[in-house]
Amino acid sequence: MYLIVYNLSCCAGWLLILVSALQSLANDIPQDGLKGSLANVFANGDIAIQVSSSINSLGDLLFFTQSAALLEIVHAAVGLVRSPVVVTAMQVMSRIVALVAVTYSSKAQSE
Repeated sequence: MYLIVYNLSCCAGWLLILVSALQSLANDIPQDGLKGSLANVFANGDIAIQVSSSINSLGDLLFFTQSAALLEIVHAAVGLVRSPVVVTAMQVMSRIVALVAVTYSSKAQSE
């Protein structure tokens, strides 16, 4: 039952990210085209469906949703799922490292 709730929660988070990104893109395409719009959505875009006052950009919501994947390592370690712990850890951490690099690097956001 726990894994069902966990997966539904992750699915809801990703759905919220998708809806927010699409709404922001539809409402706010700048003169420099889609590339600039995507950068603005990630770094500065307001979330159309307000979740909490501490989450003020799509990047923040993406960070929180992706951080929930850390539980996948725990699930593999305690045997809730039949996945190799090392492989799961490498997959999850690579996504989190890439997300942190984009979130905290202005050069990565502009490129």
